[in-house]
Amino acid sequence: MKLFSKFLVVFSIVIALFLALTLFMFTQLNTLTNNANHLYENGVHPSTDLIQIGQLTENTRVNMVTALAFENVTATENALANLDALQQAGQEYVTHAGSKELVALYESFHEKWMLFDERVRINEQLMRAGDWGAAREGIQIGKPLFEEAQAEFLKLNDAHEAAMASIQTDSQQVASSTSLMSTIIATAVTIIAFVLAFLFSRDLSKRLHLVNARAAKIAAGDLTSDASKVQGKDEIAEVTHSLNEMQAALRNVVGEAID
Repeated sequence: MKLFSKFLVVFSIVIALFLALTLFMFTQLNTLTNNANHLYENGVHPSTDLIQIGQLTENTRVNMVTALAFENVTATENALANLDALQQAGQEYVTHAGSKELVALYESFHEKWMLFDERVRINEQLMRAGDWGAAREGIQIGKPLFEEAQAEFLKLNDAHEAAMASIQTDSQQVASSTSLMSTIIATAVTIIAFVLAFLFSRDLSKRLHLVNARAAKIAAGDLTSDASKVQGKDEIAEVTHSLNEMQAALRNVVGEAID
């Protein structure tokens, strides 16, 4: 094989290794991207929905208490708006919860909350009618309903936090294993490429050194050396073969001159 072909093979192997490394890194990047999307869809997004639900439940209670304390019907409008927004946030949470257990806990909370929701709407009508005494009694009726719904919400929140911790741990493990694998593969590819280049360079340098030493002896008039062994079929082998023929020819010339 000619030197050009050998160079081409070695560099092709090295390039192929680095292309394989690039492809692997791209695959790992895609894995990390999918992992980040999973963390967002099943972690960040539902957490945001749950925070919103918690805020809306508390705001609804505060709005109704405020409306009664100041006999301000306008505050009930905010309470009704909160109820509608909570329904929307709940639907979003169920969509992104990612766990049947969490969905079941949300439905349990929702069942309790709808009892309070009904009480709020009744109180709103009483306040609009100016029946503040009945509305005050309605607030007392709604208090245990709110507390029961709040207790279910706390259960949901605790289970959600545990699920998010598990998702975060899994994501960290994926990121760590991906990073470790990338480091190992990159190191292995670099070492293989270096070893290939080193072996090829050492073999080439060794053979060139032998040819150069042989040529130096012939130039100095030393024709006594044995013919060098021709290895391979590349240009160095051709030069070695030519030196052998040249030495043999010079021996013949010198022998004829002596005779």
